[in-house]
Amino acid sequence: MGTSDAVPFGVTVSADNLEGARKFYTDMYPDYASITEGIFGTIKYFSLIGKDGEVLVNVLQKQADNPIHGAIPMLKVDSVVEWIAKVEATGGTVVIPQMVCPCTQTYFAVMTDPQGNQMMFKEPKDHKVSS
Repeated sequence: MGTSDAVPFGVTVSADNLEGARKFYTDMYPDYASITEGIFGTIKYFSLIGKDGEVLVNVLQKQADNPIHGAIPMLKVDSVVEWIAKVEATGGTVVIPQMVCPCTQTYFAVMTDPQGNQMMFKEPKDHKVSS
């Protein structure tokens, strides 16, 4: 994968009912390897992690301060910083700036295209941020 590629690999969604969503997604992905949960800022979330160590789905509690609206694709890239520059240079905007993903310890950011469509760019699990 070169830095020019953005490869789809999962989805991030927001849900009114986290427990109902947990039942749905664990039934949908019965072979998930692990589940991570916590609070991102003020937003409760859980993530299902696949056998390859990558995120299958992130589910965030729907609330006023959650910038994620609906379902958005997750795109695996070699460098989030390069993609932020690329998206901004082509008229997109950053919704969540580069930060460390709590479930994989790799960088991610959420951006929109000029029409407002959201997408998450995330570095692969082997790009862990050193602490």
